[in-house]
Amino acid sequence: MRLAYSDRIARQFAIASMVWGVFGLSVGLLLALELALPLDLPPYLAFGRLRPVHTGAVVFAVIGNLVFAGMYHSSQRLLAVRLPLPRLAAAHFWLWQLAAAAAALTVPLGHSQGLELAEAEWPIDLAVALAWLFFAINFFTMVSRRAEPRLYVSIWFYIATTVAVPALTIANGLALPVGPLASVPLFGGLSGAMLESWYAQVAVAFFLTMPVIGIMYDLAPRAAARPLHSYRIAILHFWALVLLYGWAAPQQLLDTALPDWAQTLAVAAGLLLLAPTLAGVLNGMLTLRGTGARLRSDPVLKFIAAALFFQAIAALEAPVLSTHAFSGLTQYSDWIVGHVHLGALGWDGFMAAALLYWLVPRLWGVELRSRAAAGAHFYLATVGLLLYVSSMWIAGATQGVMWRAEDAAGRLSYSFIETAVALDLPYWGRALGGGLYLAGFLVMVANLMLTIRRGRPVDEEAEVAERARPEPVLSLLAGRPVVIAALVILLVVAAGTTNALASVGLLMVALLLGLAGAAASALGDRGAPSWHQRLEASGLVFTVLVAAAVVCGVAAELAPVMASEPEPSGRPYSELEAAGRRVYIAEGCAACHTQMIRPFLWEVSRYGEVSTAADSAGEVPPLWGSRRIGPDLARIGGRHDGAWHVRHLVDPRQVAFASRMPSYRHLLDQRLVLAPSAQAAAIARESGAPQGSKMVALVAYLQRLGQSP
Repeated sequence: MRLAYSDRIARQFAIASMVWGVFGLSVGLLLALELALPLDLPPYLAFGRLRPVHTGAVVFAVIGNLVFAGMYHSSQRLLAVRLPLPRLAAAHFWLWQLAAAAAALTVPLGHSQGLELAEAEWPIDLAVALAWLFFAINFFTMVSRRAEPRLYVSIWFYIATTVAVPALTIANGLALPVGPLASVPLFGGLSGAMLESWYAQVAVAFFLTMPVIGIMYDLAPRAAARPLHSYRIAILHFWALVLLYGWAAPQQLLDTALPDWAQTLAVAAGLLLLAPTLAGVLNGMLTLRGTGARLRSDPVLKFIAAALFFQAIAALEAPVLSTHAFSGLTQYSDWIVGHVHLGALGWDGFMAAALLYWLVPRLWGVELRSRAAAGAHFYLATVGLLLYVSSMWIAGATQGVMWRAEDAAGRLSYSFIETAVALDLPYWGRALGGGLYLAGFLVMVANLMLTIRRGRPVDEEAEVAERARPEPVLSLLAGRPVVIAALVILLVVAAGTTNALASVGLLMVALLLGLAGAAASALGDRGAPSWHQRLEASGLVFTVLVAAAVVCGVAAELAPVMASEPEPSGRPYSELEAAGRRVYIAEGCAACHTQMIRPFLWEVSRYGEVSTAADSAGEVPPLWGSRRIGPDLARIGGRHDGAWHVRHLVDPRQVAFASRMPSYRHLLDQRLVLAPSAQAAAIARESGAPQGSKMVALVAYLQRLGQSP
């Protein structure tokens, strides 16, 4: 049967990714310059408001568009089926671009939910959810109508992405609308922080990692003209990631108010993730084996190899960062920024370049315009990334050491502003590295646009077999791997409900049982179809098992946390303080300040008493933060008078000579419609700020922090 693939949608997503890439990376360079050299920019270009635009554009608009381009293109070929609903795919494309553009416009204007990587308001969340629904309908229709009898490795990863990302995105975005561009999230306090960490894990694991691995498993054999090195390694790689990612999310909240059992579980899952991640990297590298001569000249092979190399470094670094010892040193520091960009720019960015260099010539039926330009892009991106990451590692280590340094009398050796001054050189290194990476990206865009101009859109055709595949086998749900996985999960859950000694025993049994099951699957009967080969014939059962694997981890950790949520203590926020909190969220202050004091002597000495779950009970959303460009604010209330706060907000460098905080002078002129209050009048008299201004409201909120019993 002759089949003509529908590649228009892949062309659209590929071009959109390049356009958004120029925008997202340019915003990132501007942010790097704002930290290296404080700039007097309009309020909507301030760091706090612009950072979500950069992260959202790179994650969802750049990598997201490339992921969809790769999945639409490769799924048709791997499933031997034409895109069934092209108009629905077109609606998916335009809705995704509309949501990305709306987020990039509204968040800098102050319309933010205050959720990390999910700042956009509820109408945009609805558009994103609808776009995912359109894609899922098309994708699972292709799976059900496929001519291929078994699902190839890449499709497994696409299924995991299509199941996990929309589900956790919707859960994290649940909110009560209170206006056209305003809402109140449904979850707050400890539960909200846990759900946010889950959402961030899903963004990294199931959106920036899983589908890109799927693309790699398709692209590497095609580009190398060799079969995949090991099918068995791919099986272990996939299921280990799906199962373990479901338990590792709390590793972003080590040494916080999160319960100890959840932190311990996250550390264990983070350490266990090292083996499957490196196994996947090794599988990809060995697939490229024997392409040495072509590797030097073929940009696709070159970028795939580099992407796998950076993925290996990130994989080695991740379990170290998930330990209490190293997390205590690097959490909230720029080291985490370097680690995140090693994955985003190294793994995702280089795989995106490989995919574009592969797709564009084939989608437009013409040779790449210049391989020399592609080589220049490779070296600019590599040098830029290495400079960027090494600068952030140096900055993070400097921060971690200086924050905790003590003199002979046991007092802190450095003020916070002195630790900020020490970062001048690394911040310039980061800006230079980011500039080189952007320059390489611009070279690629110019090269590919010239390639497109020379060609014309081409829809590839291929001969495929008639649709013939076995019916789904529901008995697969009772297969040995499913039973073993269920027993392991039950043992892990049981370990969390008993005493310490019994927990260790149960966890050891769970580990041995899991290893025995993996070995039995890998060394099974070679003469008959294995359980997994039979599973690959059933898209429905495969999807159900993936969903179950993801939900188990989420439910097992979220349910106990939500059940143990403490009751809010102290009086509720006054109208003025609540308005000030909304100003704090709109200005993006949580991008630079944390509100979570960890149980370390140096943090208590610098910031005050250790934060507890009761401190943020009822806080919707919780503003724990993830980075300390400025000091922690959990106990800032009452430390300074209102006049100090206003001086600091109007001209930060008047109070702290090397502060990187932008001026918030505009808050003096912006008014709030609130009932007159004695609190507002007192702050206005003390500070000299206009009584009905946003400045007074923000000062009221800052003075409240840490004051509740």
